[in-house]
Amino acid sequence: MRSIENAKNGIEGFKKKIEDFKLKIKLKDDEIAVIKENTKNREAELKKILEDMTGLNATADQHIEKRNRLRKQLEDLKDEETKLIQSKLPLENELKNLQRDLEDAKTKLAELNEMKANFASNQDLKKTLVEQLQKEMDDFKTIQQTSLHDLDTTKNEINDLNYNIQMAYRKISTMEAKKQAAEDANFGRAIDTVMNAKLRGVHAPLAQLGTVDKEYSVAMEVAFGGRMAHVVVDDEHVASVAIELLKSSNAGRATFIPLNKIKQAPTRLQLPKDKGVIDFAINLVDFDDEYIDAFFYAVGDTLVVEDRSVANKLIGKYRMVTLSGDLFEKSGSMTGGARLRTGLSFSQNDDDELTNSKTV
Repeated sequence: MRSIENAKNGIEGFKKKIEDFKLKIKLKDDEIAVIKENTKNREAELKKILEDMTGLNATADQHIEKRNRLRKQLEDLKDEETKLIQSKLPLENELKNLQRDLEDAKTKLAELNEMKANFASNQDLKKTLVEQLQKEMDDFKTIQQTSLHDLDTTKNEINDLNYNIQMAYRKISTMEAKKQAAEDANFGRAIDTVMNAKLRGVHAPLAQLGTVDKEYSVAMEVAFGGRMAHVVVDDEHVASVAIELLKSSNAGRATFIPLNKIKQAPTRLQLPKDKGVIDFAINLVDFDDEYIDAFFYAVGDTLVVEDRSVANKLIGKYRMVTLSGDLFEKSGSMTGGARLRTGLSFSQNDDDELTNSKTV
């Protein structure tokens, strides 16, 4: 910016000098014009004198003296004109130099103005680029903060999942142990012989065909009793083949439930509305529909009630079992006390949960 101001000041100085030199040259030109006019007048006067000399009888000396004087004056005027011309030449040269300097200054000023415009344009561009870069930097900071937050959230979720997985493994181990214990229930040599023979039409003991919720497992074991070990078969012919197998191998005795011969289960049972009555035992066991007649054969319309006080109100009307395992027969007899484990039990419904846990 300072260079442009200096250039402008220099140009103004050149212009002033040029005007001064032009004025001086004009004055010189005016002086030369006056001298030329005087010379012209003197020449005219000399010419007149020469003309007069032809017609006058003045003395020759006077005319010669006058002529010499005029010639001297004429030479002086010419010398003065020559000096003026000589003094004019440097002024003209300096004027040319000043005009050239003026053009150079104008060119330099134009270049400086162009540089100024380019600088302003580049400054705007750089300012725009800086703003754009700042915006991108802010966006990157936002993305970084979001990513760090997501990373922390993901780490927490992974920790939670790892904890859940550990808990699931523990639960699976516990459930597998329970399931294995149920599968290893002691059915006796006779049933083991029949099941290992893989006879066509032999299904399984009732204990292996149903599942119960844990809270009802004791009541179900008492309600079904030894019938949990009865083996379900398609028909009486399959039962006969199995019995012959037991005889021939001297493996003991077993009871079979032929699905085609046993009594059909009723389509509906009327549940008492007394407080403390939970449900019919058959409704508390989960099994495939094809085995409903076999399960009804084994447990009939036995009721499950909360405790003995509830059973006492209904004694003689229903066969009942309490959640703790006390048995009330319809005849009025009661069975209870410390219960010895027979080794027979239904699988609990957490077996399904075990399968689902393994799948997940």
